[in-house]
Amino acid sequence: MTDRAPSPDPAADDRRANWAVWLPAIVAIVVYLPALRNGFALDDVVIIANDAALHHLSTLAGALARPYWYDEGHLYRPLTTLAFGLEWAISQGRPLLFHAMNIGWHAGVSAMVARLTLRWWPPPAALAAGLWFAIHPVHAEAVANVVGRSELVCAAALLGLALLAVPRTRGSDDRAVADDRPPSRTRYWIAGALGACAMASKETGVVAPALVWVAAITPVPGDRRATAVRWHGASRLAVAAAGGVACLLAARWLILGTLAGDAPHYAFDLAHGWHGTLVALATVPRALSLVLVPQPPRLDYSPPDSSVLHPDPILVVLGVLAVLASIAVAWRHVRRPVPWSFVCCIAACSYAPVSNLVVRSGVVVADRTLYAPSIAVAIAAGVGVAGAWAARRWVMVGASAALAAIGLVFMENSLGAWRDSPTAFAAIRDRSPTSYVGHYTSAEVRDLAGDPRGAQREYAIAVGLTPHNPAVLYMAAANAFRMGDTSRAIAWLTQAVVLRPTGARARTALIGLDLRRGDTVTARTLLRDGVTLDSTQREWQAELKRIGG
Repeated sequence: MTDRAPSPDPAADDRRANWAVWLPAIVAIVVYLPALRNGFALDDVVIIANDAALHHLSTLAGALARPYWYDEGHLYRPLTTLAFGLEWAISQGRPLLFHAMNIGWHAGVSAMVARLTLRWWPPPAALAAGLWFAIHPVHAEAVANVVGRSELVCAAALLGLALLAVPRTRGSDDRAVADDRPPSRTRYWIAGALGACAMASKETGVVAPALVWVAAITPVPGDRRATAVRWHGASRLAVAAAGGVACLLAARWLILGTLAGDAPHYAFDLAHGWHGTLVALATVPRALSLVLVPQPPRLDYSPPDSSVLHPDPILVVLGVLAVLASIAVAWRHVRRPVPWSFVCCIAACSYAPVSNLVVRSGVVVADRTLYAPSIAVAIAAGVGVAGAWAARRWVMVGASAALAAIGLVFMENSLGAWRDSPTAFAAIRDRSPTSYVGHYTSAEVRDLAGDPRGAQREYAIAVGLTPHNPAVLYMAAANAFRMGDTSRAIAWLTQAVVLRPTGARARTALIGLDLRRGDTVTARTLLRDGVTLDSTQREWQAELKRIGG
């Protein structure tokens, strides 16, 4: 099912095409309505609720000239920041509008997935692709958590580039192409703007030039343009998109002082160099499974230290095979572009920046980072289901419908997990028992709620999962000290200092405990080593003089 058959009724064909585009958007809105009850959760709190610069139009311009993670100096997403500031002004800080906008963006992207499918396949395939994308549970985080907006807008910009690059096929006659796109000069300006928008919303937008190029060289049914003509237009569109991306990269350099992205995930502090690449390769099959098979969202996929230090060799091999297959398909598309290889290129291009194979990112794998890559899976699923329906393969159609229904249930059951931060922390702990994040954050919540004993249990589990994490060790030690377990507090702080000798918090706390119990020898050694590593620590220098160091 790679070409559409000529239709004797162009008007009916156009009506079916319209429904194929709009119905997925409607379904996307309906199924995500429960997310309107959510408040701000997790990163929403830091990036939106606690950022005073977003709460007044007079300070919004200043917010656009600083990092996205304003308190840590990471990332630069001015378009996302601008949207949040304007929505805060309109809604007076109420989460409802933010969530409604996320749902609207997801509906628009679902429609664009169907529209892109229509470039090569008939309306039933486009309808199935759009519906599959609208209800896939891997999208729950990007839509139900407000900061997922960056994923939604970036995906919309990338799809806009693909639609701009590929002319529309005339539904009533496959022997001709109805190129209803803007004139060339206007098209290049739009490509530049879309490239800038993609990059201004999410770092994945850096692939905009590559994506528009592979789209533009892909012929549509009845395409009689010479190969040289397609390649010439593709190159100019890619240059235009690259211009937009370059503008944002320049702004990023001015604001951050670097082109690098987020601080690497803790796993890549533990696994350096080629070892980190092995961890990333072992993650590729996991990411593939999340987009290929609907499953309950787990909210966090941080691996335990044992998996980081000893990646599963089978998963590593599968990851290598997946990467090699992607390279082979991309090479095949360059030599002989066809719709199916273009669909594969969508997934490869949009996943590459978050795969940790090229640069290390702030997550090992996350549902939200798979929003754009899942476009390819939705198109493939839609074409497959429509083909099975046309061939009357009812078993395949029934199995696909059952799988979609299961995915819809998974998605609906996960929307409430993003109601607020404590709920999300609990969901991470319950759904991802091997991730330290859920236990660690739940422990912090219990501590703040006045339940230090409950926090102690959670901290112990977190330390067991990630015994090489200085931040977890420090917080667990602080809790142990409050519970009167000084020996365990000292053991965990000592381990934290060994793992991160330059860490000021753990060393300072350990020095205090040693002095408290009269061990000035150990305290003096810690102070001397600390001053040697960091001569700016005036308090350590003063304390060392006080105890006769």
